[in-house]
Amino acid sequence: MNGDPSHVQVALPLPIAESLTYLWPESIPLSPAVGLRVLVPLGKRRVTGYVVRAGPNPPPQAAPSPRKSYTFKPIQSVLDEEPLFGPGELQFYQWIARYYLVSLGEVLRTALPGSMNVRTFRAVRILPQGMLALQRGLFLTRQEMDLLTHLRAGGRMTLRGLRQKVGRPVDKGLESLEKKGFVERCQVVKGRKAGGTSDKGLVCLSVPEPSRLLEEWMRLLPKAEARVVAHLAQEGPCLAKDLKKALPRSGKALNDLAKKGFVEYREEQDLPVSPPSAFPPSLTAEQERAVGTICPLLKQKAFQSFLLHGVTSSGKTEIYLRVIEQALESGREALVLVPEIALTPQTLQRFSSRFGAQVAALHSGLTDRERLDFWWKIRKGRARIAVGARSAVFAPFRNLGVIVVDEEHDPSYKQQERVRYNARDLALVRGQREKAIVILGSATPSLESYYNVQKGKSKLLELTERIRKRPQPEVIPIDMRQPSSHSTGRGALSPPLQEALVRNWDQGRKSLVFLNRRGYAHTMLCRDCGHLVRCPHCSVSLTLHRAKGRLCCHYCEYQTVPPSHCPSCRGGNMVPVGRGTERIEEEIRALLPQARIGRMDRDTTRTKGAHEKILSRFRGEDLDILVGTQMITKGHDIPEVTLVGVILADVSLDLPDFRASERTMQLLMQVAGRAGRGAWPGRVLIQSYHPDHYCIDSVVRHDFKGFYEQELAARKELAYPPFSRMVNIRITGRNEEAVQRAARRMAQIARTIQNRSGRAYGAIEILGPSIAPLARLRDRFRFHCFLKGKTPGTLLAFTRELLARRKEFLPSSRLQLEVDVDPIQVL
Repeated sequence: MNGDPSHVQVALPLPIAESLTYLWPESIPLSPAVGLRVLVPLGKRRVTGYVVRAGPNPPPQAAPSPRKSYTFKPIQSVLDEEPLFGPGELQFYQWIARYYLVSLGEVLRTALPGSMNVRTFRAVRILPQGMLALQRGLFLTRQEMDLLTHLRAGGRMTLRGLRQKVGRPVDKGLESLEKKGFVERCQVVKGRKAGGTSDKGLVCLSVPEPSRLLEEWMRLLPKAEARVVAHLAQEGPCLAKDLKKALPRSGKALNDLAKKGFVEYREEQDLPVSPPSAFPPSLTAEQERAVGTICPLLKQKAFQSFLLHGVTSSGKTEIYLRVIEQALESGREALVLVPEIALTPQTLQRFSSRFGAQVAALHSGLTDRERLDFWWKIRKGRARIAVGARSAVFAPFRNLGVIVVDEEHDPSYKQQERVRYNARDLALVRGQREKAIVILGSATPSLESYYNVQKGKSKLLELTERIRKRPQPEVIPIDMRQPSSHSTGRGALSPPLQEALVRNWDQGRKSLVFLNRRGYAHTMLCRDCGHLVRCPHCSVSLTLHRAKGRLCCHYCEYQTVPPSHCPSCRGGNMVPVGRGTERIEEEIRALLPQARIGRMDRDTTRTKGAHEKILSRFRGEDLDILVGTQMITKGHDIPEVTLVGVILADVSLDLPDFRASERTMQLLMQVAGRAGRGAWPGRVLIQSYHPDHYCIDSVVRHDFKGFYEQELAARKELAYPPFSRMVNIRITGRNEEAVQRAARRMAQIARTIQNRSGRAYGAIEILGPSIAPLARLRDRFRFHCFLKGKTPGTLLAFTRELLARRKEFLPSSRLQLEVDVDPIQVL
């Protein structure tokens, strides 16, 4: 590079408000560009950063004062050959940072695959001369021989790892070896290159071409590694998967050689795209109207959002497929969001059967390597459709034409840590920026989305009938307050539900049983003194998991053995209280000993692919009845299911949350929609202690609009969303008094800002501070304060002004601040 030295602004994946300015050295052959990853010094560390601005002069806010002499630190290396994002994508990330009140670097860490964030460690590696000296035993002390032996076996090793291997100080020995030219100190960068290192990559030798030195190295390598090097030296670069076929059981050797720096991975050429393989079904009249309304707008390349409100099994997915087909024909790309990882395989299968290898998956269930591969496949244009959970909203498409948010009402679209974004809302923002069509689909839309239709911000498309005019399932409430609703054995299954399960099994049909509480029992209780066994780290009771033989906390993962005697009174009358999915499974096995029963909750789906294995068994002939939590309520299409039983509809209804009624209605209506999707009609039995509640009544009558009008009136009276916007500011810490003082001081400062602003912030309502419903979590006490305002701009401006004074109410780094814009839960 010639001319004046360039300066770059670098965003770091840390909670640092401003980007930092670094010097771009002339020794780097690449020109600085937005979107490049760089390794930069930060104190004594080296961290990954992202170039967000480049130019010959530092930006005004970074320029030093004329009175001070200051030299910008240079970046140390560039990690990419091409940018990972461009100026357009950067503007999207900057919007997210401003709206959700986080740093740009934190947004970039969230948006890009996690394996792109690298860490560095001080390390040492053996040089070729050191390997030869070790072989010949020349001029080496015993300690030096030990060090070289470990380094030859382990490749590059961190200093800490080397000390642990040797078992004594190594500094003097390393210094001697370094002077002799046998080793060199370096820094190990842990993380992956952006191009990925999967079986789809090309493996190349990174040492010189065949020579006497290479042959000597091969003699020093283990046999398996030497075979790999010999193969690459003879055949040249090849695909990793082909190399593993040619040399079976060579995977470990390949990885070890990569660690030692003897081989490297490079990106392969673009692969051909396979053609679609399925014939689309014919459309209903309502589907045709919906497709006919959306598709003409694709050609205009203008933003428009649609709310596709269709009853369960009305064919919303086929509309998505037809619209995406039109988008691909016009040369554009498509993004499909689903709320749960469990839904991704079946959605992926439907899209892949229609569009072939043009489809890629993006979700947190993938390994780092798989996620990186798919990310690059999209970036390079080899995949034109992405299907995934909320993080897929950041898929690196360059010409996006349509974004689908299936089950748009689902709270899983909201991230609950770090950057607390809502993927549904970001889909709308991204669609607007990229002039794309956005389709929000649901049988039970969120109140906010339905209200936006009324306000003219979105267009409503309705599907009022099921495919083939199949009837909606009959929904029957069971009043658990009545003695006749309780079984004689004190079980959770009422006599009507027991009878329905037996009859359905006799007829050879499948049943779903839903309880949104996992484990065997809610907790354990002493009948003598009333003591409940609680988590020592959280303000919740411990859940009994009988299969594990443990009491578990579902928040911090604390576990303990169930006590045989009461910890309080030492009595021996400890009993399990309440029911979870594990106990419901046990009761159904007792009721139907010959039935094949499965369970789907977080306990049974921890391993990769477990969701799909359970659902595959249920779709096939392996399971008759499936018991589960909310995982079984979403989007599953199994025609043989004709009965759904809801054990306790009131679990979510009693939560201290203004959205409790809405969430209960959505869960019940969604799980009810799993019944009767095939040739036989469906029945749904809902056990409840509040069967006359309007949210349950609306499910019985399949009346979403009736629920919407009643719930909207209640929200309007209390000025809750969608009639206001909210920010939840939470302070946490290990000292309860310190947390409470900080929360009070924060609220005091907030009211001072409001009073001094005059009319600017007069409409903002400050609620609290108060202790959070979940008062302690992982040994940290929690107090929060809610801010409510009618317009997001004013509310966010007020919040920024408050956060600018955080040092006044957060005197200690032991206290942490969490800011949640547009919260969907208040626990």
